Amino acid sequence: MNGAAADRPGDARPDGSNRDAGGRRAARSGTRRPARALDPIAIAAAVRDACVQAAIEAFEDAGVRGLCGEGALEYALDAIRRLDLGAVVRAARRAADGSANAAG
Repeated sequence: MNGAAADRPGDARPDGSNRDAGGRRAARSGTRRPARALDPIAIAAAVRDACVQAAIEAFEDAGVRGLCGEGALEYALDAIRRLDLGAVVRAARRAADGSANAAG
């Protein structure tokens, strides 16, 4: 292996590191770019909306089941605690990607 091959981004250097000649981390060739970061306000709004929807649905369900007001509130709060936040963020990301694609 000649010295020039190790200087290409993404190639390991003879010492085994993945650093360029200036000591900076070299870019890996063939890797995907990280997903575009979602606006923190958009994430917060999506989480808030999901929490409100989960609480409303649970509170209504609790009323149908005959729970008292305090029990219905506990049931609604538990629904918020059980909310899959990862799914909420993934849905927000899909929605943002869809609106960005529609606008572009």
